[in-house]
Parts: sequence; structure tokens; C-alpha cells
Amino acid sequence: MQSKVLPKSFFQRFPIVFILGIFICFILFPAILINFGLNQVLITTEANQQRKLFAQVDQALKTIEKYSDNEYFSHFLLLRLFNLTKNSSQPEKAFEKAKRSLQRKFPNSFVFVYWNRNGQVVKNLSDETSYAYILKRTYQFLKNATMIFQSDERVEGTGKATSVSKLEKEAKMLRNFLGKLMVTEQLKFPWLSGQLGKPLQTAPPGPRSRIWYRISKNFGFLCFISDDFINSKAGTSYAIARIKENFPAFNAGISNYPASKNFYPPVDKKIAPRLILALSRFENLNPAKIAKADNLVIGCSMINQRQRAVCYCPSELLFSADEARRFFYAGMAKLFMLASFLLLVWYKTRRSDFISIRIKLVVLFIYAGGMPMLIMGSIGLEYLKQKREQLIYQAQTQGFNVLRNLDKNFEVFLDDSARQISQLVENTDKKFADQVLKKETLALFRAEIIKRFKPNSIQIFNSKGQNLLPDVDQPIFADYTLTGQVALGIFKLVNAKFSETMLLPEDYALSVAEDVMTKKNVISYMGLATHELYRYFEFFGEPEKGKALAMIQLYWDLGKMQKFFFEQNLTTLEKENLLKQRKMLAYFPDEDQLYPESDKNMEILREIGQQAQTNQILRRDKLDLNSEEYTAVAMKGLNLNKISIIHLTPLREISRTMNGLKKRMAVFALLIFSLTFAMFRLLSNHFLRPVQDIRKAIEAIDRRDFTYRLELNSSNEFRELANTFNNTLETLKDIETAKIVQENLLPAAAFKLGKIQLLSHSQTLSRIGGDYFDYFSPDQRNLGIFIGDVSGHGIAAALIMAMAKAIMICERNSFSSIEKLMAELDNLLYLNR
Repeated sequence: MQSKVLPKSFFQRFPIVFILGIFICFILFPAILINFGLNQVLITTEANQQRKLFAQVDQALKTIEKYSDNEYFSHFLLLRLFNLTKNSSQPEKAFEKAKRSLQRKFPNSFVFVYWNRNGQVVKNLSDETSYAYILKRTYQFLKNATMIFQSDERVEGTGKATSVSKLEKEAKMLRNFLGKLMVTEQLKFPWLSGQLGKPLQTAPPGPRSRIWYRISKNFGFLCFISDDFINSKAGTSYAIARIKENFPAFNAGISNYPASKNFYPPVDKKIAPRLILALSRFENLNPAKIAKADNLVIGCSMINQRQRAVCYCPSELLFSADEARRFFYAGMAKLFMLASFLLLVWYKTRRSDFISIRIKLVVLFIYAGGMPMLIMGSIGLEYLKQKREQLIYQAQTQGFNVLRNLDKNFEVFLDDSARQISQLVENTDKKFADQVLKKETLALFRAEIIKRFKPNSIQIFNSKGQNLLPDVDQPIFADYTLTGQVALGIFKLVNAKFSETMLLPEDYALSVAEDVMTKKNVISYMGLATHELYRYFEFFGEPEKGKALAMIQLYWDLGKMQKFFFEQNLTTLEKENLLKQRKMLAYFPDEDQLYPESDKNMEILREIGQQAQTNQILRRDKLDLNSEEYTAVAMKGLNLNKISIIHLTPLREISRTMNGLKKRMAVFALLIFSLTFAMFRLLSNHFLRPVQDIRKAIEAIDRRDFTYRLELNSSNEFRELANTFNNTLETLKDIETAKIVQENLLPAAAFKLGKIQLLSHSQTLSRIGGDYFDYFSPDQRNLGIFIGDVSGHGIAAALIMAMAKAIMICERNSFSSIEKLMAELDNLLYLNR
């Protein structure tokens, strides 16, 4: 009979395609996913590390810019000395120790005068003790200056200008001691914060060219600073030491502009040409502040017209995505080789049942489901990071738009204010007509103007140039001669075309008059002497008909007008809850003040305001203010050019959005995990459970429990396998029964006849076979032993063996001879086979 040819499997028919498919699905595709995820992580890490390094270089440059200005550096040193003294329980000892240390580091640079709380000079702490009367007056003079420039409290009815004018009178007798170049308005310099703080120059270059002072409740001191210190490299050296302490791998200093070989401190001759070349690129309108050149990262920023700060470090400090990728793949290759070696050792020494198919399938499912989850997780984390940065940038952009709109609204504010003032003037003029210049009328008009529009100066001049009413409590002008002359000149120009005796050519007079009149009823900018002002003017009477009775002039200081506008708008925004959780502040550099003030965060916000004055637009991703995190954007106004506006957005809004995204991603991940788990359970039901049941059936066979049956509720190949397996078990059961029957056909294991004792045992190669033995005794003296072996094995041999047994039972009772027995046995087997 021809044997049945089994169909070949896919692997046997197409081994190369099968192996290629396994390679693509389980090696190449996961490797591509891992490479993609790794690239995203490395690129982001490289960008973050570069941003971090560039920020450190920028911080180093700002440190040099900050401290290389020796005026600020002297302010920094003396302020630190003042704070050490102020915070000490023994201020005189603390001052003496700090003063000696300072003068030892910078000899011939600082000369001190120290006063106790009573204003008396402490001689052992002072380097200048002569002229006791002058020193006492100096203490009182500086104490008064402290009350003006350090305190915000004013005596009612007296303004800052009035106090400064009093200081000016006191300063006249002290200029021989403090310096003939002293300007009393500059006495505020030592009280300013940040880099605005500095000493004031009071004398030509020399040993006492500048002074710095601080007067507190318990003590006070004055310091003369030499011009040699101001022109030294002391601040630069301090900045370089500070940078080295914070960033050991950085090199920083100062170079000339344009680029030359002169550096402070001197640089290595090998690096100098590369630095000069890189700095030359910055000069060629390169917008970058920091760049990579060869194997260096170089940053520079201008300090003044002749010098710039330079900082450079090895480019090895930059994170390299390519290098990190090579390192990662090298590590993975080593790990793969080790795993391959261990797998090979296991394969050579393994037991066939070392790893079950169940474990193999579980590992396969975990690999197939876990790899996409891993990739999605890494991409999801990167997405969250980028999304947070995007939300912060959007919040800053929204804040910038708010600030820009506020800046634009200042023009509208000026136009609205001018229109309202014009309406008030027109109403007053119509109501009182020729009586408008009476004191009572002007007093009411003045009070209304001050109440509603808060000018820093209000003046009403008649046609003779006389001021008809008193100014505000805090006037801008100490002398009204100049503004009176301006009013008188405008009167003449306006009335020129109605005058019979025209002093100017008609065309010129008309053009000037028309030009002046275009600025009437408008709040416009005006520079007058040292003042920058907003100005408004209008007339009582009918100037168009040559009947102008009086000229009204209103002046606002630029900074104060902008401050008034900001305060008014901020109040409106807060009342209408338009800011919501956000905050808006303004920094006024002329006064070194914040509005609204925040005691806890004053220095941080002042610094932001100061930087915005030079950077125009400044962004801060994170600020810790009052135990809460904010993102900030600040700008110097275009219209509000005297202030910096700061917008703060709490990060809790962004954190809330990010938490929502995280929850949604967690839900999505849980859904994917659930689907993966459900698929695993489904595959488990189709593959793992049938395999487990088959294994139990095999264990039953091993126990010779042929009654066990497989029950698989499946419509696939496992059902057919179960049926075949159950049929096999049925067959094995029949064979087992046949074996028992066959064993019972054989004689007992022991037989005894007289002195003869026989022991027997039969062991078949399979369950049943054709081996047969028997013995009988035809009489008491003879014993017959019969041994036979049927050709083959299995059921056929066993049946012939049973026939032989039956023939023997029938024939041995008529036994006459062995020959006849064998012949009869052969004949009967032949006939019945």
C-alpha cells in the first residue's frame, strides 16, 4: 500500500520568505520604532542641553557686563558692606572688619567717614575726621537726602521737587568737601536697585572723584571712591572669578571692539586666532549672540562702544545626539552579543521541556504588545514636554498682546484726555464769558482740572505774560519765566494776522501761527530745558478773531503721566475682572519703583523691569513668587517709553491643562493596554488553553489513564486535534485491555513439580506482542515447556499468540509426543489464521 504524503508547511516550501518575515516583524520593525523613539528623545535632549549651555554662557556674559562696570561694582561692594553692618548685633565691629578687608583688597581706593546713630563721627572707623562741623552738616545733608530718595512718605503740602530745592541750598556750602560737580538729583543713585545703583560723580578724576553713602537708623557712612578704582579691572576680575567658580570649564574676559589680539585676561596663543575670527563674524551683522566655532562655543555681548564681554568653552560640553546614538547602539550590540552567547549555551545544554510553549507564547505576546506601548510612551512623554513649552509660549504671547494693546491705548488715552479738557475749557469759557478770568472762576477751573487730569503743572497766562493762578503742590518748574515767555510768544504769533503793526512778514507769521495752532487742543510731547513733558494749551476767549483772553498751559512729566495712565487702567481691569488670575505690573526706572509693590518679590520683578528696558522684550518661563509659579513677559513701551510693563500668568492654569492631557493620555494608554490584554486573553483561549489541555492529556497518558478525554470548544484545528487525540486514547485503552488479557493468558510466574520449580517473566517491547511461553505436565514424572515467538509486534502478533494458547489448551490433554503436538499446532494455526 502506498504511504500518504503529508503536505509541506509554509516554512518548508518558502524558508527564505518565512525567515525574512520573522526578521521584518520581530527584529526590523521594532528596531525602526526604537530608532525613531530614540531619535526624538536624543534630538530633544540635544536641543535642551544646547539651550541650557547657551543660557549658562549668556549668564556668564551678563555677569561680566554687570561687574565690569566698576561704578556698579563699587555700589555692589559697599552695599554688601552696609548690609553686613546693618544685620550685625555689633555694627561697629562688623563695619571695621569689612572695611579693613575691602581696603586690603583694593588699596587706596576707598576712604570712609562713619557716623553713629547720633550723627557723631566715630574716629577709629573713619579715614577722614577733620572739619568736624562740615562732617556734621554732611551727615544731616545725607540724612535729608535719604528721607527724600529712600522713603516714599512725603510731608503733606511739600513735594519732592521742593525738598530737592532745599537740598540744593544745603549742598552749596558742602561742595568744597563733597565735590564741586555734585548734582543733588543724583543723590538717589546709591538707593537705586540692581545695576541702576551706583555712586555719583562729585569731582574731576582723582582720589575722590565719586561718593557713595547710606544712612540708617543706627549708623551711616560716606565713602569716597578713587578714579583709579573706577578705571581698573577690579570688577572684571571679580566677574571672571565668579564665573570660574560656577562654571569651571568656562573661560571669560573682555576683548576690544573691533576684534584684536588684546584680551583680558590674556588667552592661549593657539586659541586667540580662532577667537578673533569668531568675534569678527559677530561684527559682520551676525544676529546670533552665541555660536559654535571649530571645537569652541563662543558668546559675546557689547559692554560699551570699545569693549565687549567674551565667554568660550569646549564644544564637548554640548550634548551630541550622534555620539549618544553611537554609544547607545554600541551598548545594545554588547548586550545582544552577551544575550546571544547565553542563548547559545542554553540551546546546547537545554532540556527539551526547559521552556514550555505557554511561556514562549506569553513572551511573544508581551514583546508584540509591549514594544508599541514603549514607543508610544516615549513619544507621549516628549509630546507632553513640548506641549508644556508651547502653552507657556502661548501664555507669554497672550500677555505680550495685552501689554502691546495697553501701550497702544495710551495714545487713545491722550486723545480722550485732550478732548475732555477742551470740552471743559469750552464750557467754562461759554459759561463765564468775559468773567472767566476772575479768581473765583479760575480757582474752580483749576480744582476741576487737577482732580480729573492730575497735571504736574497748570499755568494760565494773560496777554502780558502774567500767571493768573498758583501752580499745583508739586510743580515741575521752579521758575515760570521760560513758560511765560513761551505763552507770550504764542499770543503774538496767533494775533499777528489781526495786528495792524505786524512785526514779522505776513506769510511767515501766518505759517508759524498755523503751525502753533495745529498743536492746540492736543496733548503732545515737548522738550523744555532738562524736562521731557506732555503739553496741552488752549485759550480763553476767541483766538480765531484775535480776542484771546488767556492761555491755559498744562504740563505732565512723561513718567508720571504714563504712571497715572497705567494705574488707572490697572484699576479698571481689576474691577472688571479682565485679568482673571493674571497679574500686570509696571516698573518705573526713573524712580526705581514697582507698581503695585510686592515686598516679597521686589528684587526679582525690578530686575525683570530693568532688563526689559534694554532688551525691549523679555520672557521668563518660570518665576517663583509668593509660593506660586508664574511665567512672565515684559516689554519697554513704545508710547509708554518711560516704563517697563510686566505681565504674569500663573502656571497653575498650564499645569491644569497638562494634568488634563496626562489624564487623557493615561486613559488612552489604559484603553490600549486593555485591548492588548483582551487580545492576549483571546489568543490565550485559542492557543494557550488548548495547549494546556493537551499537556494535561499527555500527562494522563503518562499516568496510563486512558479514560481521560480532551474537551475543546473550538472550531479550528485544535478541535480536530482533540478528536484525533481522543481516538488515540480510545485505541490505547483497547491496547491496554488487550495487554491485560494477554498477560492473563500466560501461566503463573512460578510452577513446581516435585523437586522442579520454574520461575518465569515476560517483558514485551510494546504494549502487546507475540511472545508466548507455557508449561504442562502430562504425568507426574514429566514436565513440558513450550516457548514461542510470533513474527512482528502489536495486535496481529498478540492474536496469533492467543490462538496458539487455545490450541495448546486443547491439544496438551491428548499429548502423545512432541512431534504430533507441533504438527497439530502448525496445522491448526495455518487453518485459522
